[in-house]
Amino acid sequence: MASVGAGHAREAHGSTAVRSGTLKSYFAVDQDLDSLHVAEKDYGVIPVHSSVRGICEQGSIAEQVDLILAGGLYDYLTERTAIPLTRCLIDSLAPGGVLHIANIVRGFGDAALLEAVMDWPLVHRDEQDMRALLSEVATDRIDTITLHRDPDDVMTFMEVHLR
Repeated sequence: MASVGAGHAREAHGSTAVRSGTLKSYFAVDQDLDSLHVAEKDYGVIPVHSSVRGICEQGSIAEQVDLILAGGLYDYLTERTAIPLTRCLIDSLAPGGVLHIANIVRGFGDAALLEAVMDWPLVHRDEQDMRALLSEVATDRIDTITLHRDPDDVMTFMEVHLR
């Protein structure tokens, strides 16, 4: 599996597969070397130092994986960047693989606070916007697309299963 925009890979903390060592390989992909060092030290991930541009220039991440998580990255990417990245991530999946993308929703009530007070501008997406991220992916590669929101209606999630 791979986490793109992994940061410190804190999601690994709650994973029994990571803690037990049953996960074959866990690639943490990030442009921040300090974050990758923390993730490697704390969770034993395989650090991949790369940026969104680097992933797209290479055409994929390190190797084909069964699962890719992009938990906080897309909140910062415009369509111009997010659409090609989505294609490259799909190209990084093995047949039958799954891509999970999370994004803050349009109309999130506290977004103005984040953007104005904390100078934390975000790109908001609803389900239609999330589906549009797949516009450069051949439809015959996709088995199913599932879209849903979290119970607090703050995040939208897209899960893409390949054939």
